[in-house]
Amino acid sequence: MRNQDRQTMTALRSVLSAIANKEAVPAAPTGSIEEPVFGHGDVPRRELTAQEVKLVVLDEVEARRNSAGYMGTAGRHEEAAALEAEALILERYLYLI
Repeated sequence: MRNQDRQTMTALRSVLSAIANKEAVPAAPTGSIEEPVFGHGDVPRRELTAQEVKLVVLDEVEARRNSAGYMGTAGRHEEAAALEAEALILERYLYLI
């Protein structure tokens, strides 16, 4: 049971990071690299629609399935099974979005 909890946590943390990355706004050009920019660390993030979040999750599922295929082809069956399990975990959460 603990292993599945760990896989669930890993998959959810990963997809939450992917969503956070998608919400990030591009940084404004500051000019020179040496030019210090203080106080500009907090910028408003983009708010994703439910459809955009669903697409991020689907991309993560697809990436895991592709990686699992490569791992299986390379004979790394345990890693392939773990990635496939993570893909299934993420698919279970799609209906909540």
